[in-house]
Amino acid sequence: MRMICWLVLGGGLLFSSPALGQTQLEMSRSPRQVTVELIASLGDFDGPGFIGKPSEVQQRQNGEWMLTDQYSPGEIKFFTREGDWIRTIGRQGEGPGEFRYAWFLWDLPEGGLTVFDIDLNRSVTFSESLEHVHTQRWDVQPLDIAVVGSGETVVASIRYNPESIGLPLHLINPEGGWVRSFGADPPERHASSHDLMWRTVVRAGPSEVWAAHLTDYRIERWSTSGTMVEAFERDVEW
Repeated sequence: MRMICWLVLGGGLLFSSPALGQTQLEMSRSPRQVTVELIASLGDFDGPGFIGKPSEVQQRQNGEWMLTDQYSPGEIKFFTREGDWIRTIGRQGEGPGEFRYAWFLWDLPEGGLTVFDIDLNRSVTFSESLEHVHTQRWDVQPLDIAVVGSGETVVASIRYNPESIGLPLHLINPEGGWVRSFGADPPERHASSHDLMWRTVVRAGPSEVWAAHLTDYRIERWSTSGTMVEAFERDVEW
């Protein structure tokens, strides 16, 4: 799976913080320029290629684009590298290869595809030919997902179990089972606001993820063993 993203820090100046593994960012006084490049334009205004409100967009290993759409939550739509509609799989339902609310997507190394249904709390895996292979229930309901190594995933979620309370990240095995929780040291307690526990996660390596806070200018890198490797925090006047 190829992911394309840019992390713009506003021309921030990095300097070392006394805290181990942490870097603080200050605003630069020099102007910076951001260049936006169009990679592809997906979808049509009507017909089978219509896109209403995308949930997840990914580019596959073969160059095709795939996406889930909140306007048609039972379907996954595929587009060429240039953005033309190719095919749609899935439909509304709870049977094999069906979805109540398809959201997260990840391309598999052998050419298959896994889709996560946030309503049914299960992953649905398709073969290289996009035929249904199996469906797996999960122990955790994700807010975001990052696929790491050996079929494991790191899930951002709020769990109220004794072993997970106050910890925003959770390692999930290939069978959808919980392995461990981490992402805060010490565990955080924010009963008044779920947003303070919300994280956006992306793969940083075979056994690491980046985790971005929703309400703070802070990005952390965590190992799946539960150790924070480093952190970046922006220092702002307000």
